[in-house]
Amino acid sequence: MVGDDHMPIPMNLSFLKTTATVLFASAALSASGQISTTAYDNAMSFANALLSGSSGITINSASYTGATNASGYFTSTSGILPFTSGIVLTSGSRTNVQGLNTSTGISTSNGLAGDAGLTAIAGATYDASVLEIHFTPTNSVISFQYVFGSEEYNEYVDHYNDVFAFFLNGLNIALVPGTSTAVSINNVNLGDYPQYYYDNTTGGLPTQMDGLVGRNLGFYLYASGAVNAGVENVMRIAIADGGDTALDSAVFLAAGSFIDDLPPLPGAVPEPSTYGLIGALSLLALAAWRRKQVRKA
Repeated sequence: MVGDDHMPIPMNLSFLKTTATVLFASAALSASGQISTTAYDNAMSFANALLSGSSGITINSASYTGATNASGYFTSTSGILPFTSGIVLTSGSRTNVQGLNTSTGISTSNGLAGDAGLTAIAGATYDASVLEIHFTPTNSVISFQYVFGSEEYNEYVDHYNDVFAFFLNGLNIALVPGTSTAVSINNVNLGDYPQYYYDNTTGGLPTQMDGLVGRNLGFYLYASGAVNAGVENVMRIAIADGGDTALDSAVFLAAGSFIDDLPPLPGAVPEPSTYGLIGALSLLALAAWRRKQVRKA
């Protein structure tokens, strides 16, 4: 069942997103692109999409629990997410991450159970999507890049708490960098660790998610943890609605980023989308210098 919020929105709030905002967002969409998704097919293909030819990881088996419409593959135009392809797991429907942010709250209830591991973190959970991967790494550490997004932002911070986790051999490694604080709606928002948070309630990015964590330049998110080299390890990537089934959340994982190594240092290597920006700025600087030389002549 598709719903539009935890409760009816008061009339004065329902008109916050005016026609002018929608028109502005439409222009932004044509300029900045969009996120597109395709359907989940099978767990092994889903898991292998996270690997590259030099990952140093062998996936032995994989399983998926959840609604088939809740997860899938995605591609993204540069500038929306810090990566342009990968897999996405949601607590509702994968299609709800697409398109202009024209709704104050969008959700799909799949009528499924939650996840015991997530319930232990956040209380009652529903509509869980879980990808479990059994893998063998060459080295003793793994990492991968991700972005978390949710329709719970900003109005339900400290109230409802959709939850996700990356359980690596039982331990959650979805943490705020340099801390033991789990990345969640209540923990990363406008008031807490705002450098990692992007407020999309005004529709600046062409996705329905009202808030995104881990997409800001210089503050990307990588999950990393110690593993047992040369033997099988287990990772469970899990996301679910918390408290009720209203409003969707999503976690995007970058294709090819699952490696048996530490994540790159912040700012060490520009993201692919950044190279274009650097090139454009260089050309502008060169043009300005040439104009000055012409004036001097």
